[in-house]
Amino acid sequence: MSIAKLFVKVFGENVFETIYTGEKHHPEDDDDEAACSAAPDTPKPMKLEDMKLPDQMVIVRNWLNERLNVMESNSSHATKTQRIDMASRLGPEHTICDIDFTSTVRISADRLSLRSQGSFNTIKANVCVYGGRWMYEVLLHSKGVMQIGWCSNKCTFNENSGVGDTKWSYGYDGSKQQIWHIATSKYGDKWQIGDIIGITIDIDDEKIEYLRNGKSMGIAFTKLERGPGISFFPAVSLGYNQGLQVNFGNTPFKYPAEGFMPLQAKPIVRLQKADILLGYLVNLSNVLAHNPACKKKEHTDGKISFMLYLQHY
Repeated sequence: MSIAKLFVKVFGENVFETIYTGEKHHPEDDDDEAACSAAPDTPKPMKLEDMKLPDQMVIVRNWLNERLNVMESNSSHATKTQRIDMASRLGPEHTICDIDFTSTVRISADRLSLRSQGSFNTIKANVCVYGGRWMYEVLLHSKGVMQIGWCSNKCTFNENSGVGDTKWSYGYDGSKQQIWHIATSKYGDKWQIGDIIGITIDIDDEKIEYLRNGKSMGIAFTKLERGPGISFFPAVSLGYNQGLQVNFGNTPFKYPAEGFMPLQAKPIVRLQKADILLGYLVNLSNVLAHNPACKKKEHTDGKISFMLYLQHY
């Protein structure tokens, strides 16, 4: 098998097609040969079989870069549409928990997993929304007292007051099966460790709803407190030793609610690039798996030498 055929198996296309096109002989060129005989000789393109492996790999790299650049260009419309849809979101591109590291909350390196070491700690996200329909999910690491929901930029909390205990916040506690907005009322299911709670907000229709493992528990709040400059942050309040992991769209939702957007934008171009590159990697692994040289477990520094494999062909 030639190296060209090898990369056809990996990429599904002839990466070296332009070289072969340049090598083809065109009869009309013979008519011009005499007229061009006095002109300086121009170097003919090198034939593929005469190229060294590093030169061939440069061609492959350039072809792949061009393919990825075209993909990025073709995704510009989808990216612009996404920006328009997320116009009512304020904050950094990367959504995480906004926390003061002097607080009594243990937080993971990615700032998405939380465990309270205080009597009642409240943490909110670093982004807010002032219109549209949004959601986030939490994975429960415990099943005790926690109030999960939304708070406005006007809220202030302490160890006696959490999400839902103020006029500008709304919370659900599955350990008590209650919702909180100054006053409290019965609502929802009793949650368990491992449950995934979806928290949605429709600011335009003024509704907040909760889902447990993808199943709606009904509308929790209506007629939200609105006013000039009011925006809503995802927020959680955790009792002592209570913990959870938040997903603002950092990874695909386990139970997405139709019509609601994640607080972190989906990286459209990166996902498309990752998808196609992963496909190439799968093709390459299939080729390597059926190569006799690899079955003999030829290794270099503990790894299969791809360069030796190419030289085998």
